[in-house]
Amino acid sequence: MKETVESVKLQNKQLRQNLEEQSVALARMKRELEIEAALEKVRVRTMSMYKSDELAKTAQILFQEFKNLNAVSENGIPDRAFISIVNAETGVIEFWITALDGSEINQMFEGSITEPVVFSKAYQAWREQKKSLVIDVFGDDLTKYLNYLKSIGFPVNADLYGGHRVNSVAFFSKGFIGITSIQLLPLETIQLLERFAGVFDLTYTRFLDLQKAEAQAREAQIETGLERVRYSAMAMQLWPLCLMKFLCWALKPCVAVLLSFIRI
Repeated sequence: MKETVESVKLQNKQLRQNLEEQSVALARMKRELEIEAALEKVRVRTMSMYKSDELAKTAQILFQEFKNLNAVSENGIPDRAFISIVNAETGVIEFWITALDGSEINQMFEGSITEPVVFSKAYQAWREQKKSLVIDVFGDDLTKYLNYLKSIGFPVNADLYGGHRVNSVAFFSKGFIGITSIQLLPLETIQLLERFAGVFDLTYTRFLDLQKAEAQAREAQIETGLERVRYSAMAMQLWPLCLMKFLCWALKPCVAVLLSFIRI
């Protein structure tokens, strides 16, 4: 009897352990499905873009998806999301941001890759092809950085920042995406940001390829139009000469007859 009771307890323990493992596995699966759905929204939005200005809307969706995934802080809300495109030739980083409440700001800003607090560090990490970077800004550096942002027309409300800004960025081939927060983010969130950057890289590269193809098609149409104009102009220039040659050929017999009468 005692052995039977012990056997039942052992079986119950194993069942509870199996249930816990299954619950953990289901929770992970659910989380992964949520992440994939969020990635798909960013992918679809980027693939539907027609011009770079629409990156402002993509940044807003990035903000919303991080909020929905509760991946940033205790309340799950990032301070701001941004998408940055690096132009190494001009030394400029073009970037689109959301407002602190996640709403869209339909404006592009330009920062210099020489700005020492944030932009230069992000640019250097991008050149080194790092996957991600966390830039913790506070004290005098934060004051300098906020003053710089004001100088380029960036909306700044220092009273809302709490004297501390954390810029978490993940890189892709043309730049980086990121979120700002008032505290350091967990490793899971940084890895999630890297996944978003990977998806954005593929779709944004496709967007650039489509832009290039459309530009080439427009250039071909322009060249075709110019060729038609050149052909028409040449035809107009040749028309008097051709008419003169035709008249000479057509009137040659008449001239010959006229000369024969003159001789007579």
